[in-house]
Amino acid sequence: FKLPEANLILPLLQQVFPHARYVHFHRDPLQTVFRRTHMTARTDNHIGRTSLIAAYDHFDRDRTLILSDSPTVRMAITTRHQNDLIAQHRACIAPEDWIEIPFEETVHSPLQALTRFAGFAGLPNLTTRITETVDVNRSNSDMSQFSRQEVDHVVNILGLESSKLSSI
Repeated sequence: FKLPEANLILPLLQQVFPHARYVHFHRDPLQTVFRRTHMTARTDNHIGRTSLIAAYDHFDRDRTLILSDSPTVRMAITTRHQNDLIAQHRACIAPEDWIEIPFEETVHSPLQALTRFAGFAGLPNLTTRITETVDVNRSNSDMSQFSRQEVDHVVNILGLESSKLSSI
């Protein structure tokens, strides 16, 4: 499942598919938050309204703040919640049934990412044509539009170490 809202049903997936193997494509959480809001962090759709409530409840944060928190704060809270759900789920999965592939690797080293995926899936090495179709700029986020205070607040919400800020 590509969509972040699928993280809300990971326990159900484990029940339905107890022998599933997982490929977790993930993105740097700072890049996720500062790229653009996702529907899971917006109130203008049913998925956002559901995921925002779940995320705010997860952190014992007053639900009424959903309406006054900035889009960036809502995005940070839902991103952290989804990452916590994934970490919780991963703890129940055998290491040989899980592979992590960072989005940034798929953009900057697509052949490496594809080779790792093929090895995990038991597939032969696939075509190298993927390197011709990757848009390297897709992984870029423009954090310069945010104040240092906003960035620090997001880093705090995400539970990241301040050393993570060296990339900003």
